[in-house]
Amino acid sequence: MISYFYQDKKQNTLTQLSSKRDGVWISVENPTEEELEYLQKEFQLERDLLHDALDPNEVPRMESEESGIYVFVQTPSYSKKLVTTTHPVLIILAKDAIITFSKNHMDFLDIFVDEKKGIQTSQQTRVLIEFWFALNRAFTKHLARIGKELRGLSSDVEHIGVDDIAKFVEYEKTLSDFLSVLVPMKAILHRLLSEKNIRFDEEEKDLMEDIFLAMGQLIETSQSSHRHVVNIREASSVIMTHTLNRSIRTLTILTIVLSIPMILGSLYGMNVNLPFDEASWIFLAIIGTSFIGMGAVFVFLLRR
Repeated sequence: MISYFYQDKKQNTLTQLSSKRDGVWISVENPTEEELEYLQKEFQLERDLLHDALDPNEVPRMESEESGIYVFVQTPSYSKKLVTTTHPVLIILAKDAIITFSKNHMDFLDIFVDEKKGIQTSQQTRVLIEFWFALNRAFTKHLARIGKELRGLSSDVEHIGVDDIAKFVEYEKTLSDFLSVLVPMKAILHRLLSEKNIRFDEEEKDLMEDIFLAMGQLIETSQSSHRHVVNIREASSVIMTHTLNRSIRTLTILTIVLSIPMILGSLYGMNVNLPFDEASWIFLAIIGTSFIGMGAVFVFLLRR
């Protein structure tokens, strides 16, 4: 699906158009082969790079071609239960338009379409900065949500269950995914500032520096949360191992203690002549001996 959006200095809100014009923002989601063919011919885009953006495993990077600047980034995929993965988004600074391209829905850009946040689409560098701020907000939102969930789960480490451990593993995977894309995206920001084909004014350079610092904070937050997940998971593993050892020790003591009456009962249950087998008091003697032996062994094992 291809959507066209436009706003200039005279307009207060973003307007959706039915066709392209100079200075338009083109949003492309889950394109068909016909739409790919149209984009390639209309804007002389690199077909191979467009196909790369459809690969869910595409890593963040930047390519400078005659047809424009291709910036590959990753955005977190939203889920009501957990943040499970990230998916690639391609931002193209073409000659007459800025294009966002992805196989999935780019929900971090909804703030411009649904909430009508103003962006002057004809100013490509400023739009790129606004998109990057929105991308930072998306990661911040998901990291804050993960942090809140981790605080709730880690409040009672001794009673962490199997389902909680599964959540920790999922969070660890998500945070690892975040780190694997945030680090190269920070490098892309540095390269954008030194790119000869992109001109930032002084205000835009300051904004890019702010984004660069915010990206570094996101990396630190992800690393801190990742260490927190690993520490909690390891602590819960130690606690569960200790609890298991205590249970095995208790069962071992019970097995040894209960083996005493079983031995005596087995001996006097044989169909052979045994000492005092005709005595009336022998049953009580066996019971008494069993309890005395059980108590002595139990006390001995507890002291050891």
